[in-house]
Amino acid sequence: MRRLILAIAVLVVGCWGVAVAVGAPTGNFNNGQPHSCAFGSTSTVQSKSVTCTGTISGLGNNPVSVFVVIVGPAGCSNPGNTDIPGQRRFVSGPFTPDSNGSVFYTATGSVTCHGNQVAFISSSLTLEAYVCTSGSPHFDKTGAQSNGNCTLIDTRSETVSP
Repeated sequence: MRRLILAIAVLVVGCWGVAVAVGAPTGNFNNGQPHSCAFGSTSTVQSKSVTCTGTISGLGNNPVSVFVVIVGPAGCSNPGNTDIPGQRRFVSGPFTPDSNGSVFYTATGSVTCHGNQVAFISSSLTLEAYVCTSGSPHFDKTGAQSNGNCTLIDTRSETVSP
């Protein structure tokens, strides 16, 4: 009986150790590496794009998918209308960490408008980094991320270069 209790105790402690080792995903936008965002050179009145690049580090050696989401005011408006539409989320990825637990990312977003509408993407953006064990980040109408397999690991404010 003692051996059975001891075996169960060892099994429980072992499983707890594995759970702690796997734990919550980690990582961060590496501030020691250059990050930048720039508007596309082919932007027109009816089309606008933005591209952000940089490095996310501290991801460890776990096989995960990393997604970068560009968040900011963007959309289409009629000429002379100062009421620009709300937030937009542009999802890029998946990116796979290298053997050092880092990802170099290039994230893009674009808006294409019809007729005489004017495309708009704000120069003040937020970058969000997600680690997903399955699928990709999805957002509901309120902007909340709804995929339970994805975890937000870091955010970063960016100003787009002119």
